[in-house]
Amino acid sequence: MNILKNADSRPLENRETELKLLVAPANVAVLRRHPFLREHAIAEPHTQALTSTYYDTPDLRIRHGGASLRLRTLENGFVQTLKVGAPCHAGLHDRSEWEGTVHTPALDLQALRTMVGRKTHWGKLLRDFANDDTLRPVFDTNVTRTTWLLRFSDGDEIEVALDVGSIDHDDLHAAVSEIELELKSGDAGCLYRVAQELSASAPLRLGNVSKAERGYALCFPDTASDAIRKAVTVELTRGMTLHAGFQAIVGECLAHVEANASGVENSSEPEYVHQMRVGLRRLHGAQQLFAPLMQAPARFDKEFAWLGERLGAARDWDVLCLSTLPAIQAGVRDDIGVGALAHAAAAQAAKARHKAATAIASRRYARLMLDFCGWVRGVGTPDLPADAPASGRTPTLQKFADAVLTKARKRLVKRAMSVVADDPALVHRVRIAAKKSRYATEFFRSLYAQKPVDAFLKNLTALQDTLGTMNDAVVADRLLQELVSADARLVPASAFARGYLAADVTRLHHDFSKIDAQLPHLQ
Repeated sequence: MNILKNADSRPLENRETELKLLVAPANVAVLRRHPFLREHAIAEPHTQALTSTYYDTPDLRIRHGGASLRLRTLENGFVQTLKVGAPCHAGLHDRSEWEGTVHTPALDLQALRTMVGRKTHWGKLLRDFANDDTLRPVFDTNVTRTTWLLRFSDGDEIEVALDVGSIDHDDLHAAVSEIELELKSGDAGCLYRVAQELSASAPLRLGNVSKAERGYALCFPDTASDAIRKAVTVELTRGMTLHAGFQAIVGECLAHVEANASGVENSSEPEYVHQMRVGLRRLHGAQQLFAPLMQAPARFDKEFAWLGERLGAARDWDVLCLSTLPAIQAGVRDDIGVGALAHAAAAQAAKARHKAATAIASRRYARLMLDFCGWVRGVGTPDLPADAPASGRTPTLQKFADAVLTKARKRLVKRAMSVVADDPALVHRVRIAAKKSRYATEFFRSLYAQKPVDAFLKNLTALQDTLGTMNDAVVADRLLQELVSADARLVPASAFARGYLAADVTRLHHDFSKIDAQLPHLQ
């Protein structure tokens, strides 16, 4: 977003840190008049039309390299920009950016190579692109941009850019209505403070997808980045501080949640709900791990519980419809009535998914994610609480992980070895302990040798599978009773299904050696 307002040909190289917010077109005028912008702007807002053309090779080598290359037309010249960076975390985009003016409406790859460094990875690729002439225009963005430069008493400076327009490729178009908050100087936490101020007047959602990513998705919908997103390994280092480790782990959990949010809102694919719920549970698990040292404000508990209830209800009905009842149907005659039961369950599943989608589309969810991401980045409670160790010293991330994993394993083994097989409450406690142990191990796995961690997780997964099957049966029994209470005609089929599940759970209880056999491997 580093727009040059003069014809200075001196290249600019910097780290771009920005927060992207989505705004409904109906609220654009409200934001333009926001008193917060007038109060802190050090100059009058500047409005200009920007046309940007994005370039890539036929096989999309730039995109696949996690970068974007564009040529932008300004009021008084042209600017070429190469951006390279990892996906955003906690709503924050943090990328390397090389930008400089050019005198004609064409890329100057040699000049860009000089900025990037001729011997760097991207410098060599730019040389290859120049030699074989493979770069082609892929799509354009056409926006009207209004910018305000804000300065605060603590020295923080932020450029606020309001973009309204479209992304265009032939006859395909995607609307753009967003705000970019770019850090010019100071701490990234101020980006969230500004976002919170602006969102008080108009609903704003974190935007995790750049214009470049949206443009590629428009041109190549089969390769769009809105695919179902699963958990990934958090890259930690032993020299990390606890705060940095906390931010990395929680940031990954937030990315897991947010990446599936659009799918929950706009798709009927149940795996989006599943993965968003898993991401939310991982987030809760991460908070519990670090709670002794970094406790999130209590106000978030109620909000995450609300979100978890919406996702949990949708997931429970999906499991009943897509897994539990089909398994029963596969082994019985059609005239028992399980088909009608499945039909009724599908209707409830659709209602639950609609409630989950409505929650994700709500202003409440948008504010929750904005506020919590801001807290994670350092807004509110960036330091250790008052009850930190009296010595003032905190353990290294490695020692903290050692202690956390040891405690989690011991708790799991203790609960599992003392459980009474036919007591659902005790079995549930073992399942929760197993889940917490797995999440903790996955969070810290990059600090340990891969082979023993993989072996531990394999055994833990087998344990969870057994416990999960038991839990699915318990949940299914509750949901089947709900169906019967709404339609008495389903009583016979429901009774059969509940009996089938009860027999299956009894079999698992009697075969509790599946759990006992895993215990020696979890020490």
